[in-house]
This record gives sequence, C-alpha cells and structure tokens, in this order.
Amino acid sequence: MKLKRLLVMSMAALSILMVGCQNDKNSSDKASTSSQSVSESIDINTYHETIPVPEEGWTAETLNKTIYINGKNVSFPFTIQDLGEGFEWHPEGFVLYETKNIAGNLILYNGQEFATAFVDATNKDKLAESKIKST
Repeated sequence: MKLKRLLVMSMAALSILMVGCQNDKNSSDKASTSSQSVSESIDINTYHETIPVPEEGWTAETLNKTIYINGKNVSFPFTIQDLGEGFEWHPEGFVLYETKNIAGNLILYNGQEFATAFVDATNKDKLAESKIKST
C-alpha cells in the first residue's frame, strides 16, 4: 500500500513538473527579440583585442601604446578634450580626495556614463581641464 502511494505521489509530482516544460511560441519569440535588441544597442564599431603580456612585463610605455578610447590611441595622462566630441564630465562635479591630492568624476559619452576618472587636484579651480591620471 505504501508503495502505491509513493508511486501515485511521484507521478503527480512528475506531471506538475512537466507542465512547465511546454514549448510556448510566445516565450521563445520574446527571448530572440530581446537578444536581438540588446545586440543592436551595442556599437558595431567596438573592437576588443586581447593583447599578450610583454616578456618584460607591462610598463607605462607599453600600456600607453595599447589603450584606445573611441578609436583613438590615448596616452596617460590626457585631458577629456583629447578624447574628442561627445565626451564630457558629469555635471554633478568632482569629488575631492585631498589626502591623495586627486579628484574623481564620471566621464560621460553622449550623455551616458562611460568611465570613472581621476585627475590631479593641485589646481582645484581648473579640475575640468586637468590631466586624467587614471581611470
């Protein structure tokens, strides 16, 4: 008798689980549409290349040769103006880290958050023109 109950309960549980395995036409259409819209929103001009670590290791010189932003080779330090059109500082302004003499802010590209950058804060009145030391 216990074996029959166990068998019936197992069959009931299995049938409940199988209900979720139906192939719903609408759900697969939504998934493919969703992935299509995500891939369309990615800039097709984006290019990423994996660069092997040089034998002598990374130096400031080798890093500066490999950093590209918006298709331009950028060498640290650089200004936001060096990045070209569409790049600007976040309007809420810089956050000062006086103990380290740096200030941080978000860089926007076409109004969207792009990167966090840190500049030399020795001249607090001209942070927007300061050279970006790191991102």
